Amino acid sequence: MHFLSLKIINIMLVVISTGANTRESFAQTLLGEKPQHQKNRLPKPQTHLTGAAVLKLLIGLASSLKLVGSERRMDTISSHVVQSMRDLFLERTIEEFARTGPGKFNPGKIARDLGVSVAMINHYFASRYGLISEAAYVVYSRYIDEMFEAFTKAPRIPEERLRAWIRTQIAVSNRVGGWGVVLNYPTFSLKEPLTFDAQYRESKLKKFELNLARLAQLVIDVNNGTVASDEITEENFDPKVFLSNPKLIAIASSIGMSTLGSAVWLSGSHSPSADSDDARTYAEFAIGSHVEFLIQLAKSADLNPAPSSA
Repeated sequence: MHFLSLKIINIMLVVISTGANTRESFAQTLLGEKPQHQKNRLPKPQTHLTGAAVLKLLIGLASSLKLVGSERRMDTISSHVVQSMRDLFLERTIEEFARTGPGKFNPGKIARDLGVSVAMINHYFASRYGLISEAAYVVYSRYIDEMFEAFTKAPRIPEERLRAWIRTQIAVSNRVGGWGVVLNYPTFSLKEPLTFDAQYRESKLKKFELNLARLAQLVIDVNNGTVASDEITEENFDPKVFLSNPKLIAIASSIGMSTLGSAVWLSGSHSPSADSDDARTYAEFAIGSHVEFLIQLAKSADLNPAPSSA
């Protein structure tokens, strides 16, 4: 056990076994206040803390110490700053679910590993599916943000930016593991898909449309041989500009779906080719050729909207 944790337990036993005034002074010290007898003002009526109240304060302090130690063990999927036990629970869920997938995911194990009651799942997230739903939305949001960062940092050459978007989608889709199943096939992978989908449906739809619009703009840039002066953000995104051109949406959707298929195949999750030595040997060559094919598709596509019928 951590040395500081042992000290906390010893202090806790001493405080609870002593008088109420001592408990009050100790609690005020934890809260950064001077004990009552050290303040240069008229004393207020004493408000005594019970042993249970002090115990609650100590448990909160112990949780903070555990949180600091736990942050160091988080991997690249969740290398985000956590501010509370709830945040840590969410990050651990993202890690564990990516590793196990929906079939073997056990939130109770996460609770036990963090030293908290399983009841905290309902306290923090309302239910098991509330936890999965929020974690899935966080994963999807980071996925969208990472692709945006990738092509905005690429050289301002239309083909390089589209190539960065495609490559990043393949890489992230592989890295999120089990989350890919839930985000793409919630009806088949979860027992309560409607409960899972309801809370963040609108927010995920906005992220999806934003990502599709960015991909569409990358396709336009490759098609025109120029880079748009402004990047598409949540603040300036107008879905009507992009969603009103069926040809553009068809090309962008084809690139997006084809890229996801490539990610599944490259990850070894495509059952028929998983044991093929030739498939593994030529995987990178095949993916690279496919990426270049998609870029040529964007370059040669006819993106002029079809004339409306009179």
